[in-house]
Amino acid sequence: MEIKISGPVNAYVRYPLTNSPKLDLQRLNIHQLFVQFPSGESFIVLWCLDCMTEKGEAVEWKDKMSNQRELLIKTRNIMVYRQDTEKGIGPYTPDIGDLCIFVGENEPFCLSASDYPGLKPNSVYFAGRGSGYGICDLASSTISYLSDSPIRHPLFWIPPQN
Repeated sequence: MEIKISGPVNAYVRYPLTNSPKLDLQRLNIHQLFVQFPSGESFIVLWCLDCMTEKGEAVEWKDKMSNQRELLIKTRNIMVYRQDTEKGIGPYTPDIGDLCIFVGENEPFCLSASDYPGLKPNSVYFAGRGSGYGICDLASSTISYLSDSPIRHPLFWIPPQN
């Protein structure tokens, strides 16, 4: 099975994903993002978006552009894979420990939850135009939205500066 993924992965070749939870590849728009942790360890984040009507009816992504105002985009799942420098993309991992990953319409980055009180460890914070913003708990694959209304403008996370 071939997985179609949009979004650049900083000069890495796309590799088959191992230990992947089942994905409905026909319905999801999947963004593949590269992030490096402070330890130097690299990860690939798959941000899986779903498109639907306000009534919750599924819409193919190819049909999205014809009636964009009436459609909702929701984060369906976020998965993290360890980057193996020799083999390319490595195994799926539901545990990144104390770290938090931030993905949006800017470069992804990560922070230690213990350095920033209030952050949930082992989580991915997401922010996207149309999909809003929220948190994905990696251990349970639970998505929690921080806003109920869709946002139509670009969303960015601003990393702390030294």
